[in-house]
Amino acid sequence: MPFYLLLYKEKNGIPLSGLEGLYLLLGRKAMGVDIELPFFEPGEGRDERFSILSGIIFSILDEISEINVPFTPTKDFKRNCPGCLYRYICGTQWIGGREHY
Repeated sequence: MPFYLLLYKEKNGIPLSGLEGLYLLLGRKAMGVDIELPFFEPGEGRDERFSILSGIIFSILDEISEINVPFTPTKDFKRNCPGCLYRYICGTQWIGGREHY
């Protein structure tokens, strides 16, 4: 959701305050307002949180597009890897933790 908001904001020159990203809860029997959940809760700090997410998105895009920088896993395996869905791809399944199937 933050990536789509970022793209739309940049393409159309609309400030973040004019955008609202919503998740739809699928599987409900009836359509209504109660199946929509906002990405950002109303209140202060929205711009700051979006700024942090934008930084993360651009960091990931930079990492993906920079072919001269090899992928390196986290420095804190025990904290970051046990619940990760991609630990078998990364090779950190030996750390243990929740199993994902």
